[in-house]
This record gives sequence, C-alpha cells and structure tokens, in this order.
Amino acid sequence: MEKLLNQEGLNTILGAAAERKTQSRRNRGRDKAAVACNFQRAGTLSSGQVQAIRSLHDTLARSLTKSLGAYLRKAIEVSVVSVDQNSYSEFLQQIPDLNFVCSTSLHPLGALAVVELEWPLALPIVDMLLGGAGHPASEAREVTDIEEEILGYVVQLICKELEATWMPVLQLEFRFVQRHKKAQMFRLMSPTEKVLSLSLDIRTEEVQGKLRL
Repeated sequence: MEKLLNQEGLNTILGAAAERKTQSRRNRGRDKAAVACNFQRAGTLSSGQVQAIRSLHDTLARSLTKSLGAYLRKAIEVSVVSVDQNSYSEFLQQIPDLNFVCSTSLHPLGALAVVELEWPLALPIVDMLLGGAGHPASEAREVTDIEEEILGYVVQLICKELEATWMPVLQLEFRFVQRHKKAQMFRLMSPTEKVLSLSLDIRTEEVQGKLRL
C-alpha cells in the first residue's frame, strides 16, 4: 500500500536538488567533527526549511488565484496561512467529518498526499461550477456523489498547479486518487508519524474557507 508523504519522503523532496548541486564539490577527504544529536528533535523541520516551503507555496497561492478563479469564473484570492508539522493523529483531529478530503499520489516517490477542502468552501465551489453565484451553503451536509465528482476535477486542477510549483525543485507528478471518509484516513499511516501540513485561505466575495495540503 502506498504511504502518505512522511518525513522520509519530505526530506527526499527538500534535499534532492541541493544534493545534486553539492555532490561534486564535497571534499571526501575532509575530517568531520562529531556533533551532539538531539533525538527529541529528530525529523523536525528547521526554520530555514519551513521558510523555503512557505515561499514555494506562496507561488502556488498566486497561481491558484489565477487558474482557480478562471475555472470558477469568479474573482478569488488565495493566500498561505500556515506551515505546520505535527503528528498524523493531531492532523486528523483537525478535520471535521463533513470536509471534502481526498488522496493524491506523488510520483516517483510512491507516496500519498492529502487535499482537504472545508465544506463551507466546497459546496459553494460546486454551486459556482453549476452556474450559481456561490453563496454560502444553507446547511451543513455531506457532498453528494455528483458533487464529489465535480470536486474531483477541482482537485485535479490543484494537482496541476502543485506540479508547476514544484517543477524548479523536483519533478513530481500529482495524481488524484479518491475521496476518503474520515474513518478511512486512520488506516493510511501510523498515528505518531510526523506530517507536513500547509493551510491556504481561499476567499471570494461570498465565501471564505481553507484548503489544506
């Protein structure tokens, strides 16, 4: 079974480009001094890595503002809210049951990433794509099968923008896999595994909601 993008996969992404550039310059004969290891911080992103990830996804936000706005035929604004690293169980606790959550595969890493749309945003997006004004939903409810299929196309657009965003760093192919109910998410990986969570704000004249990756 494929795995979610865990710390090992994340380190592969962040280090791939830098490793290729510096490999030829390394002095293999240079003595290396031993340094103390803080095992409590093992696998934790440095402030520099967090800043690099945020900067990269600021580019994604600008791209989605244009492409998603054109797709919805609506003026929208997308901005990065936060970059967090926590355990998978903590990540799941933040997902309301009604949110639209799906998995996307990352090739060639053989890993899975999660795309989550808050239901107050997902339902108006469907309404806009069906010719409506995209007003806030009148009630909290699950998406229907037809709405799920429509939102799948929206996720595919997000995947295309993710590919373009990551292209200067690493060639990745994001493929929409399927929607998951929250109960199914618990089986995807260990609850103690560290995961990277990016939160983006999407705002139109009528609604506002979060897109989480």
